[in-house]
Amino acid sequence: MNENLIVNSELTPEERKEKARKAGLASAESRRKKKLLKDELLAILDGKTQDKDGKEITHRQKISCVLVERAEAGDVKAIEVLRDTIGEKPSEKFITATSDEAMEKMDRFFASFDSSTDDKGS
Repeated sequence: MNENLIVNSELTPEERKEKARKAGLASAESRRKKKLLKDELLAILDGKTQDKDGKEITHRQKISCVLVERAEAGDVKAIEVLRDTIGEKPSEKFITATSDEAMEKMDRFFASFDSSTDDKGS
């Protein structure tokens, strides 16, 4: 263990309280900076630029057009980003068996593999 670290149990209640207060302030500052960056990026995306024809559009629209052009050209990653962005991302589903009947079916299913490998090994 690092010699410079002080275990909380070795601190007085006042020292622990002060450390917790400082950590809370640092966390709040970090969240504020992240929020500022997000707000700045959103403002830039809503700012104006020009398309290929000189028509005024937002950066958000320009990015969308480039993404569609790349997808049309066959860029699989661009296709996936478009699909996911419009909410059509396929979900990964995991089946969980909770009923006794479902567990018995699973046991029979896996047992069929065990018995088929036993026959081959003989």
